[in-house]
Amino acid sequence: MNSAATMFVYDLYKVKVNRNASDSEMIKVSKWFGTLLALVSFFIAPLLLRAPEGLCNIIREFTGFFNIPVIAIILTGILSRKVPPIGAKIAIIVHVVLYYMLIWGLPMFFGISFDISFIHIQGILFVLAVAIMMLFMLISPLDEPHHFKSDPKVDMTPWKLALPVTFLLVGAIVFCYILFSPVGLAYADNIVSPWFLPSTGNGMTSTGIC
Repeated sequence: MNSAATMFVYDLYKVKVNRNASDSEMIKVSKWFGTLLALVSFFIAPLLLRAPEGLCNIIREFTGFFNIPVIAIILTGILSRKVPPIGAKIAIIVHVVLYYMLIWGLPMFFGISFDISFIHIQGILFVLAVAIMMLFMLISPLDEPHHFKSDPKVDMTPWKLALPVTFLLVGAIVFCYILFSPVGLAYADNIVSPWFLPSTGNGMTSTGIC
């Protein structure tokens, strides 16, 4: 099962449709859902010819529909425990409508476009989403602050190698960034610049690998 089909059967089908669904039934439903996604992707793929900025940019634009409000909700939930659920719901609806109109709706239907990057639009709507939730907190705060109650269904004992592996991954990211930067392989005058080895050494040391 791919990730989308897995999320569908576990988060929607088993929760909203059939709580007593067996593993074999969930696998069958996930296969049908995966097939449907494949067919939809098959018919949508030719439309990418009209995306001169490439598939990656299109994906980044579409992820703005959900990642910005999700981040705003998580951040607001961390900073305040008295934001009512209606605030988050209204923030999501406002974000989706405004984001569509600012990116595609206004240029398509009214010929109005903004000469700013979609990333800047996402940043503006992020601030707006947080402001909406803060407004609802002031107007109708929760009677009692929300308290997280942990109820894990599996063993949550921390992995003993979590910290060193984290440092290893962060160090690998830093190394790759330097490797493909003008300091590394993109250096114009040689294979790599004289700063390559010192910078990679310092990067590895700062992440605790060396």
